[in-house]
Amino acid sequence: MKDYNKIEVSCIDNLEIDLMPLHDLIREFSGYDKPPTEDDFVSAMKFLKYLSNKYDLKYLEGPEMIEINKSASDIIDWLTKNWYSNKYNEINYGIWLKKG
Repeated sequence: MKDYNKIEVSCIDNLEIDLMPLHDLIREFSGYDKPPTEDDFVSAMKFLKYLSNKYDLKYLEGPEMIEINKSASDIIDWLTKNWYSNKYNEINYGIWLKKG
C-alpha cells in the first residue's frame, strides 16, 4: 500500500526547489529500479490529477520547457493515450511539472 501523504510531501518538496519531471512522480509508484506497470501508471495519473487540483500545477514540455496551455484533465488524458499507444518513452522525460 502506497503512503500517499509521503508521496505528496516528496513531490511538493521537490516542486518548491525546482521543476520536477513527470518521470519522478511515476517512479514514486513503480519504484526506481523498474519500468512502470499499467497499474503504476494509472495510479500515478490519478495522483497527478489530485496534485494538479490541489496545487495548481503547470505542465511544461520538451527541453525548451514550453508551458502546455491545456487543463490538467486534458493533459492527463493525453498522457494516458500516449501510454496506451506504447509511447511512454516519448513522454517519460518530456513533461515537466512546476508549482503554479
